[in-house]
Amino acid sequence: MTQEEYKKIKELEYKAKQCRAAGIDPEIDDGTAWAMTNTRECRMVTDGQRFWEQPRLIMEFDVFLGGVVSMRCYLRNVPKMPRAVIEKTHASVAGDDLLYMFPIHETVIFDHTHSDEKGRAWRDVIRGDYREYAREQEAAAK
Repeated sequence: MTQEEYKKIKELEYKAKQCRAAGIDPEIDDGTAWAMTNTRECRMVTDGQRFWEQPRLIMEFDVFLGGVVSMRCYLRNVPKMPRAVIEKTHASVAGDDLLYMFPIHETVIFDHTHSDEKGRAWRDVIRGDYREYAREQEAAAK
């Protein structure tokens, strides 16, 4: 990750939080979440049949005209379950709470103000966790 990518993610995160606070991008609870269990060694996610020890957390931004930015966090290829089923045996985790549980695998930015040659929203993928990058920079500065 570069300093430029780090700054870009921090700026988008700030704008997304402002939009959410203004009610432009409210969190929608559809009644589903990821089922999580803690072991002594790690946190694991389950769909009731399989377990994922290191799920890939994706942080996704959508940038729209007028400075509107939305942010979503999800676990790639791990199905969500109804909360009523989860809470009987596991803890339920959804949305931004995932940021406190797992490292970010990659950040995906969809810029709807620009399009590619096929007319789709311009897409940028930044691998790695910007928080880890910040910790590395702080350690290097010491």
